[in-house]
Amino acid sequence: MKTGYATASSFVLLVLGCSAAEDPTSPYAPAPAPPPEETRPEIDFSPLEATIEAERVALGAPGAAVIVAHRGKIVLAKGFGTRPDSEAPIQTTTLFRVSSMAKTWTALTAMRLIEKGELSLDTKVVDRVPGFTVAGSPPETAALTLRHLLTHRSGLYDGVASDASAAPADDGMLGRWIASPVFQSTFYFMTPPDRTYNYTNVGYAVAGHMIERASGKPLRTIVRESVLAPLGMSRVLCTPEEILADGDYTNGKGEVRVIDPTVDWSPINYAHGGGSACHASADDVMKVARFLLQGDARVVADATLRAMKTPSGDSDQPWVADLYHRLDYGIGLQVSDGLLVDGTYHPLEIIGHEGSGRGYAGIMQIVPAQELAFVALGNANDAYFDKSFVHAVKLAGLPDGARTPQRGVDSTEYARFVGTYHEPRVLKDVVIRQVDGKLFADISGLSISGRELTPDHGRGFELLDVRTENGYYDHFVHFVPDASGESIELIRNRYWVAKRVP
Repeated sequence: MKTGYATASSFVLLVLGCSAAEDPTSPYAPAPAPPPEETRPEIDFSPLEATIEAERVALGAPGAAVIVAHRGKIVLAKGFGTRPDSEAPIQTTTLFRVSSMAKTWTALTAMRLIEKGELSLDTKVVDRVPGFTVAGSPPETAALTLRHLLTHRSGLYDGVASDASAAPADDGMLGRWIASPVFQSTFYFMTPPDRTYNYTNVGYAVAGHMIERASGKPLRTIVRESVLAPLGMSRVLCTPEEILADGDYTNGKGEVRVIDPTVDWSPINYAHGGGSACHASADDVMKVARFLLQGDARVVADATLRAMKTPSGDSDQPWVADLYHRLDYGIGLQVSDGLLVDGTYHPLEIIGHEGSGRGYAGIMQIVPAQELAFVALGNANDAYFDKSFVHAVKLAGLPDGARTPQRGVDSTEYARFVGTYHEPRVLKDVVIRQVDGKLFADISGLSISGRELTPDHGRGFELLDVRTENGYYDHFVHFVPDASGESIELIRNRYWVAKRVP
């Protein structure tokens, strides 16, 4: 199904109803125009280097590449440390696995096709991928759209499933994997589409295949033509053969073997190409960050970019990493409306994406009000360089502080959460009890009894070391109300959803 739009502005109205840019009270409204350049003194970002090096050591990352742009200029571009398997120094040209940062350029490619009338955010998956289904062939499959996939509101389980029948390793692998018996028996709807936010790599794999079907080209080809080439990103590489031939790459800490095509070029690796399986340099990732700040009609229209930066719904993540306030998700972009710095909350729009996986991590962030772009890539797990990013924001000039929003639900509301919830595959019965003003969980499927839920933020709690059958875990859980907002219906995290038993 093809849906064309007469103008970029009408496109945004159709996608969102209206743009946050039209509402000056919205925390996501564009920042006011900066003062003339001549009135603003140059800022010295050199103190940031010591912060980056100290954080690299603290994170246990053998190496990192960091680039900062401010007011249209690169003010810092430097490699720190080495590869984990050699003394080769890291440069800003060094290739890292950028993981989920690839979701941004996958989403940009989809939006480019939408502008051309070859897709719509409301295109149903089954209309572009005939025969698409998941475990149980549920009726929800017919309702699943590209919008649900790109905004992480598909309800699909986020797991891992490799199927050798998807071989050989070529550009048809993504489609074969999605059509494989392993895919169709492993993945399922944890909730109906659009019921709640749930981050999932699998959703972006399916979106990637929709892009392939709409364009008639392999995913990496159409992404390169639509986004990478216009932005001058010449070294985004997605196969081990390409990476080895390039030579300027780093392994991830804990993955010190030489990248091996027989291991890395696998169905699951390429199937995640829409969301995580590419390598890039800090130089190239910064080109995306600067595009997010400045726009470029060769990629998408400014109105389309504004639509991507607009939150798609309540992700119920009021605080993340004790740093970002209201971390929501737009279309291929994470969006926050505030930052906690030295214990003080500062209302400040922050847009970007992080990525992590198999010995790598990094962030790509922009702060429009400061004309600031920050990219950090590390070769160790959880090497996000948040402290260095905060230092860069402080150097650029923080807005005045404001009253810090509430960090967690009041204990007087705990009674709302008490009850029995059921998840049929792994957890079975999840019983939430209140004892002496605290909440505890009994999880029959994992033989867990009396595990305390520690208040974290919003309706969220810490519930440590609750693992799924595939070894995945996510220690953060939160409670989701029903449509009325009065009663709690679900308890969920990234890998499971349990529904309240009446």
